[in-house]
Amino acid sequence: MNAKEGDTLLVHGQTTGHQDTRAEIIEVLGMYGEPPYRIRYEDGREAVVSPGPDAVVRHQEVDPALEMISPTEADVATLAAAIRRTADRLADDRKSTPAFRDEMQNLLSDVEKQAQDLKLPTIARALRSDS
Repeated sequence: MNAKEGDTLLVHGQTTGHQDTRAEIIEVLGMYGEPPYRIRYEDGREAVVSPGPDAVVRHQEVDPALEMISPTEADVATLAAAIRRTADRLADDRKSTPAFRDEMQNLLSDVEKQAQDLKLPTIARALRSDS
């Protein structure tokens, strides 16, 4: 059995009248995707399990197009600049409240600081209001 976070663990009911049990795998505790798994049942309960032969892993489906995306820092900086332009337009909009404009500026400042902390200067520059 092999799983990764986000997969579904399906345990088949063992007797007539018992429904299958589903749980999301939220952490793989074994090596190379092997059990034990930390799971979260649909009702919110969590447990650590080593599934038996009555269980199967349903792998999370990933859009193949998304697997091929590997953005560069320049791609992210372009996106950051677009966010900055949108924020500036919203700040200039007469319908925006002062509280909204302040919140937008605080959000952008926080993202810029995180970019600086992660040593991503291109992104940090793209987020600055003076660029």
